[in-house]
Amino acid sequence: MNVVKVTKDYRIFKKRSGRYAVQSLQKAWIHSDDKIQILQREGLIKLTPAKKEPEIPPAAEGQAATASVEAGASDGATEKSE
Repeated sequence: MNVVKVTKDYRIFKKRSGRYAVQSLQKAWIHSDDKIQILQREGLIKLTPAKKEPEIPPAAEGQAATASVEAGASDGATEKSE
């Protein structure tokens, strides 16, 4: 790991994989939201908003539900005949 930046509170390392690791000066590794905030503050990462799932029109939802019910009914019929 290469040292990218040293501040008065922590050290930032860059791994060979391209990811970052943050360690406090007391040698404790910083994880999760704290790590993300530090890396954003230092300008090393940018977060993008989460993608929204495409909305399904109400008519298509009804068709999908009907198809799954029909598929379930046909599966049950084959099991009884065996």
